[in-house]
Amino acid sequence: MDKWSYSESGQADIFRNCPQTCGTCDLSGCRDDPTFVDEFGYACHEWRGYVCTNAVSDWEYSPEGQAEVVESCKTSCGECDNVDPNCTNDYDFLDSQGYECADWEGYDCNTAVSDWGYSQGDMEDILMSCKRTCKTCDLEPEEPEEPDFLDFEGFKKLCSKNDGKQDCLFYGCTWNKNKSKCMMKKESKVKCKKVKDPFTCALIGCQPPAAEGKKCKGTPFGN
Repeated sequence: MDKWSYSESGQADIFRNCPQTCGTCDLSGCRDDPTFVDEFGYACHEWRGYVCTNAVSDWEYSPEGQAEVVESCKTSCGECDNVDPNCTNDYDFLDSQGYECADWEGYDCNTAVSDWGYSQGDMEDILMSCKRTCKTCDLEPEEPEEPDFLDFEGFKKLCSKNDGKQDCLFYGCTWNKNKSKCMMKKESKVKCKKVKDPFTCALIGCQPPAAEGKKCKGTPFGN
């Protein structure tokens, strides 16, 4: 209230209408104190996504200040949800649209693609980097399966994942400058000699260069 010059009635309206965001839901007595401000001036909701028990070690709080945060901000500190204290966000992470993990508080990270225009890869980055906020502490990164051989459809997908001209050409794909898009329309356009990545060269059935400075050779896709 004092920090942002709200009136008492204005603050009460916020608490009444935004209980989930403010952490003032009645969870069997486990809740945030909506009037609490810690020793550095932060309210409880500003602790969401952070490990409150690291206040001393990571942010130079006094032991008494840390104890007050943990006691007063039970919802924001994860006490009410029994959040694993070792489950943390990557505090340096910014998603592809420039938002940090704390900005995802109150939103479903799993709808980043459908609701907010992120790519699948962008959403996976959010889920893995913002584990505490997204409640994905048990989520382990998937190890991509490396195929023994790429057919043309697989090569097309490989091309579509590259969003820069340099990377696009490195894998032997075609860069559409009008659409700023990496693609490959026809199988007949795939040429081993254009593939500069030795691993991709082998994946599409070409002969990888035997020495540095040599080119990928052969005919792709077993043709």
